[in-house]
Amino acid sequence: MLSEVNGATKRAATLLIVMLFGSMAATGCGGGTGGIETSGVWARSTPGNAANGATYMQLTAEEDDRLVGVSISADVAGRAEVHEVVAVESGEGAMSDGEMSDGEMDDDEMSDGEMGHGDNPMMAMRELENGLELAAGKTVIFEPGGYHFMLLDLVSPLEVGDEFELELQFENSDPLVVAVEVRDEAP
Repeated sequence: MLSEVNGATKRAATLLIVMLFGSMAATGCGGGTGGIETSGVWARSTPGNAANGATYMQLTAEEDDRLVGVSISADVAGRAEVHEVVAVESGEGAMSDGEMSDGEMDDDEMSDGEMGHGDNPMMAMRELENGLELAAGKTVIFEPGGYHFMLLDLVSPLEVGDEFELELQFENSDPLVVAVEVRDEAP
């Protein structure tokens, strides 16, 4: 009888461990790992001749952390980078209207005023080579005209309904694989 009790206890303990690890795995797949949560994840559809695309979302870290990198499958794009749009003085790497034609940015991301007409500054995209600080409990918004994940050297156009994955790398948290849906506008 004692062996039956020990066997039942071992099965219950094994079941508890399986449930615990299953719960942790589901959290990682569902938008969080090591205290990082995502929401509103999407990528903008691109025209047929676009070389580049962009992905947007909101990131919230439970504890202070730093987004240090992003990667994407070679089936989707040559590489992915963390970018931001910043104001620059004329001639300092600002984007011209010709640079807008390859899908890097569009009218939703910049108004004519932001392109440097009149007294407004020119805008440029730049890679965040040192990553992006994520303060505990503060949501960082990746959106058109601001922070975004740049998808470079697209294999094919991003079409509405397509899905792919990005892997986000952090200084302190485990990498997070994020499912991305291609849309014409934010969810």
